[in-house]
Amino acid sequence: MSSDGSIVLFAPYGRWDLHEQVNVYLGLGLLARGREVLAIRCDGLYRDMCYITVNDPDRARSCLECSLMGDALYQRFGIPTQQLRALMVDEDWAAAVSWVESTSGSGEAEIWQGYPVGVWSSMAACSYFILSSASHHLPQVQAMRRQYMVYSIVTLLAVERLFAALRPSKVVMFAGGGLALSAARAAAARQGISVLTHERGRREGGFMFTMNQMTSAFWPRFMLAKAWEPVPVPEDQLQEIHQQFVRRRGGSTINRDSFYGAITQEEGVRDRLRIPADARVVGFF
Repeated sequence: MSSDGSIVLFAPYGRWDLHEQVNVYLGLGLLARGREVLAIRCDGLYRDMCYITVNDPDRARSCLECSLMGDALYQRFGIPTQQLRALMVDEDWAAAVSWVESTSGSGEAEIWQGYPVGVWSSMAACSYFILSSASHHLPQVQAMRRQYMVYSIVTLLAVERLFAALRPSKVVMFAGGGLALSAARAAAARQGISVLTHERGRREGGFMFTMNQMTSAFWPRFMLAKAWEPVPVPEDQLQEIHQQFVRRRGGSTINRDSFYGAITQEEGVRDRLRIPADARVVGFF
C-alpha cells in the first residue's frame, strides 16, 4: 500500500459492531473515492484480560466470536485488513513485561517513553469495571492494571511501526480512549497523523465525531458551543430539544444501552434521598 493519502481504520473490537459499521461506511466511501484503506484488527491479542469479554464464562469462545465478527464485517465489504499481532515481535512482549514488573503498578504515574500507560490502565479499570482509584491498592486491581499496561506498550510498539512505514494521512477509530485505542491515538499524534474519533451521539440514532480528541473530551463540545454562540435557536428547535429531554426522562432517546435497570417511582425519590418536599432541586448533567 502506498503512503499517499492512505487511511487506517483502527478497529480491534469486532463485537462492537455498532461502532465498526461507522468505520466500514467511512472506509467504503474513501475506497469509492480512490483512497487506500487498511483496517487493523485483533485476533485475540488481548484475550487474557480483554474488557469486552472478561466477564463472560467462556472467555475464549467470546474472544473468538468477537474476532470473527469483525473479520467477517470487513471481508463482506471488501476492505483490506491486517492483524495487529502481525506487527509485533516476541521481544515486544518481553520488554513490556520487564518494564511493568519494574514499576509499582498501583498508581497512575507510570510513564513509558512519554506515554501515560498508567493513566490508560486506570481509565479501563474505572470505566469498564466501575472501580474508583481508591481500589487501586487491591491485589486483583493491581494485577489487572499491570496486564493493561503490558497491552498498551505492545500496542504502541506495533502501531508505531505501522504508522512509520505507512505514513497514513488519517487514522479513524471508535472513541479514542481505553487501552488499545488510547495507544493508537497517542502514537498517531506523536507522528503528526490526524485522528478522527466517533461515538454514539446524544440524539437517538445519531453519532458524534471529533478530531484528535477522545469523544468524551470536553474541549470539542466547548468549541462547538462557542462557534454557535451568536446564532439564535429557532423556537421549533427549542421545542424539539425540550421534547427530547422529556422523552429521555421517560427512558427513551438515550441512544445507548443502560447499565442500570432498576426504576424508582417519581413520587418516592425525595423520600429515598431524604429531600424535603418543598426543597428546590438543582441538577447538573
